[in-house]
Amino acid sequence: MLLVLLISILLVSVSSVVAQERVIGLLTLPEVFGEGPCHDFLPEEIPLYAEKGSEKPIGAIRVTSYWTFPNDGGCEGLRVHVYKGDGARVGALPTEEFDYEAPAAIVLEEQKPWFRVRLSNSAAWVRGSENNVYYPLKELLFNGLTYITDASEPALRDRPGGVVVATASTGNSVQVVDFMKDDNQLWLLVEVLSHSVCESADEPRVLFQGWLRAHGSSGQPSVWFFSRGC
Repeated sequence: MLLVLLISILLVSVSSVVAQERVIGLLTLPEVFGEGPCHDFLPEEIPLYAEKGSEKPIGAIRVTSYWTFPNDGGCEGLRVHVYKGDGARVGALPTEEFDYEAPAAIVLEEQKPWFRVRLSNSAAWVRGSENNVYYPLKELLFNGLTYITDASEPALRDRPGGVVVATASTGNSVQVVDFMKDDNQLWLLVEVLSHSVCESADEPRVLFQGWLRAHGSSGQPSVWFFSRGC
């Protein structure tokens, strides 16, 4: 009983650490998601490794169920899961969309051609290829429809780590103007806007500007974007 308890505590601890690691970008996986919504493709298994450069997989990402194409159009039912080396299914692969209905793996570390991606309760390395496209956080956040997330620590500062000059709120529309790294922490220079372009045809006004930590304590980005537009 004590051994089971210790293992359970260890698993929770590992899961918590992974959850707090900073998201640095997204990686497309056409081998399991295809090239776009309803794309008819031949799924391929993606090996997972404990260390970059390893040649011995510890598991894999696989398509569990393929698209179905209803007679009235569209598609549904694609499911992608993570499997351990012994074939046991762990859980669904965590994803975020980089474009309309276009999921990608969540990257926690990158040393090309290797990418460490978030799994349901851990993380593992995948070897990228010419089929995969990596979108670093800086590229994703120059999208025009960006907003403050609930992961944000809302203090805006006059410089990275400087004096608080304003406070943002979850859901505020923002424009990312610049990036800076300070003491291993990425900062965003954001302009907080009066409204989103989705809410009104009027040109948004800049209410105030300041530097915001790029990640909250959870490791999730403080600013994100609407992948599906308005």
